[in-house]
Amino acid sequence: MSTQDFEKIIHGTIWSFLGTISFMIGGFLFWVIIGFLINVKELGYITTAVSLAGLLTGLANIGFDYATLREAPIKGGKTFGSILLVSILSSIIFSSLSFPFKDIYPRFYDLIPFVILLTIIGVTSIVGRNLLIVAGEYKFIFISNLFYLIVRFSVGIILILLGYQILGVLLSYLLSQLTAFIISFIISLRKIGLAFPTLNDISETIKVGLSNYPLALSNILARNASTLLVAILSTSPINTGIYYMCLVITITLASIPTMMSMIGLPVSVKSNRTAALDHIIRLGGSFILPFTIFVGSTSDWILGLINKSLISGFPILTLLTFSIIPQMILSVGISKLNYNKNLKLITIIGALQLFILVISSILLIPVYGLFGIALSYLLAKSIPLIFLKINIDYITGLKLFVIQAVYVSIAFFLSEFIPSLIIGFLVAFLSLLTIILLKIVSFREFITLFQTSLKTIGVTK
Repeated sequence: MSTQDFEKIIHGTIWSFLGTISFMIGGFLFWVIIGFLINVKELGYITTAVSLAGLLTGLANIGFDYATLREAPIKGGKTFGSILLVSILSSIIFSSLSFPFKDIYPRFYDLIPFVILLTIIGVTSIVGRNLLIVAGEYKFIFISNLFYLIVRFSVGIILILLGYQILGVLLSYLLSQLTAFIISFIISLRKIGLAFPTLNDISETIKVGLSNYPLALSNILARNASTLLVAILSTSPINTGIYYMCLVITITLASIPTMMSMIGLPVSVKSNRTAALDHIIRLGGSFILPFTIFVGSTSDWILGLINKSLISGFPILTLLTFSIIPQMILSVGISKLNYNKNLKLITIIGALQLFILVISSILLIPVYGLFGIALSYLLAKSIPLIFLKINIDYITGLKLFVIQAVYVSIAFFLSEFIPSLIIGFLVAFLSLLTIILLKIVSFREFITLFQTSLKTIGVTK
């Protein structure tokens, strides 16, 4: 891998990581504050509305994430134009699917207009974020996330204090997404341009998007439909709130290596080689693993910080963290397949993941409840790896998974005698030492990553 490609991946990952961390910490603090200001029932209403909007956003997006990252480096403004045009039309159509859910809870129909608006703005925000990646303006991923959080905090908390609990939180989501889109749209317009696409441009973009659609659909169903399924089967806003919080934490962690693979795709397209993608499992996985182990080992403490009523869901959060390494491996494989335009295999992998999610949910949820949903999520992320016929570093991924299993098991054994927070820090540190001792990543590489990170954020030159 060339030094230039390596630095692009690192720069992009660092800014995306900072954006993710700021989003995670800011979102975590937001929900901690919200947990004190509203009750768990209101939290269930809010999380159901947000999950429904997220589900419809994913349905309307029709796989445009990878279509943008694959085609925009070559066609530029024409890809921008075609995706923006189709995504707006698609989001308007799919947002109408929110109406059948209007009676899921008493007076939930009052929240449907917010679900519709969140869907439309959510789809366009995704387009803007992916174009920032293509343009190489990684810093603005962090900046847009920062402004997103500022708007969410200021609007949400002020309105709640004024007595608008559910309305305040949903309006804060709406305005924060709009702010993030405006920032990304302006930067992308300046760097990439916006051109009226030809029918061929639209056709090629849709073709790549639809090939990735089964995979995108299964991811959206795993994230959002599973939360709605909890709401429908249990009719309990409390269970919905517990599962949603566990899922949000897991997705936030998984987004870091996933973002590395997404950044690696346009870098590979521009450089005409895939070497940049080959190191992501080793470097990205080694970086995220200590954080994953910490969360899995301190799940009760983390959920308790948000709301004491959520502590009972700590086994669900721990189980979900075991999906992070498989998700990382799968995302790298999908990026490689998109680079090669192996659209048929992408469709097969996505359809398989969707099939496993649906079947396992039907079989496991009636028997195991919340555990069944969490296990279905894990299986849907893991089993498709068997059929991923491409050169992927499975051995390193397996090593990282085993390290996680060992240290989380140790943490649960020691939790009978030592506070989980202390254990979490201990096993996270030990996992980092293990990664170095097993030579998955060398100490020199960690130093190089650290130095490049400091250079990226301007601490050193």
